[in-house]
Amino acid sequence: MTGATLSDALPSGTNVLWTISPAYAGPGTCAIAGAAGSQVLSCSFGTIGASQSFTIGLQSAGSSVGAFANTATVQIGNQQILSIGSVTVQPVSAAFTNLTPSQTITYATSSINLSGVLSSGTSYPPAGETVSITIDGITQTATIGTNGAFSTAFTTSTIPVSTTPYVITYSYAGDSIFGPATDTSTTLTQTGYVSQTITFTGVPSSAVYDTTFVVSAAASSGLPVTITAGGACSISGSTVMMTSGTGTCTLTASQSGSAIYSPAQATRIVAALKAASATVITADAPNPSNIAQAVSISFAVTGATSHRHGHRHRQHGRILQRRSDCWRGKLLDHFRNGWNKNARGQL
Repeated sequence: MTGATLSDALPSGTNVLWTISPAYAGPGTCAIAGAAGSQVLSCSFGTIGASQSFTIGLQSAGSSVGAFANTATVQIGNQQILSIGSVTVQPVSAAFTNLTPSQTITYATSSINLSGVLSSGTSYPPAGETVSITIDGITQTATIGTNGAFSTAFTTSTIPVSTTPYVITYSYAGDSIFGPATDTSTTLTQTGYVSQTITFTGVPSSAVYDTTFVVSAAASSGLPVTITAGGACSISGSTVMMTSGTGTCTLTASQSGSAIYSPAQATRIVAALKAASATVITADAPNPSNIAQAVSISFAVTGATSHRHGHRHRQHGRILQRRSDCWRGKLLDHFRNGWNKNARGQL
């Protein structure tokens, strides 16, 4: 078969520039003519034997990803064969390598450095494209540099403590040459505890014996708080009872902590006070009295303990007059040296 030719208007598109590769080895010759976007492959095969097969290799190194239509016309003598096909350009598969290994940090660490390389063997996405990095829903971008390398300081100060490691997700959206890529092979573990504080409410600086007051305490973490009492008081529920009029009442609020929060404790001191007391003379007769005459005195003590007493007092040598400086002085002197010694009270 002599005189066979081929005319093929090569597919056009973004970044498409066709070349014959590898070099055509025959039969005949092939060449590409025309500028990018209007290139035509022309071949003159000369003499072709029956059932002879041969290959023409075409390449466009910068072809964009996508499908391209191809129409070729083969002329053999008086016969013309029209061939219509399509060329699909697949994206170059890219992958992440040399990623920062999984790591563990303590709570409130401000940032960590994350880096890696995005490539497809010896080819790399253009410098200036970006990689997205996501941890716990927080995403930052890193710019790709020379040979697919990227690096960024990822902010971690807002990432909460967790008993489960966080997956670090690297993502590349792809472009006209490279396909999308994702990597989830590394993790970040956040350790340490969040501190918490406890606040008391309703604690007085002092309280009187046999009185009560209501207290409460809350932790900044929101976790439940336990209140205990010691010393001059006891507690039932949230009600504190003063059990003594001396010493101090110690209230302790405790929160045992959790997998995230550290334990916390707060203490308040309440001074114990005796109940106020008063002594009142309720009756005295006769008044004034004669020398050597028996005098009956009644008085009441109110406060921490309350009693009513009667007492007979005999004055010797003179008549008492109803004057506070004399009358009360004699009474006080008497009770302190007589009645008080028997632990029955004090005027």
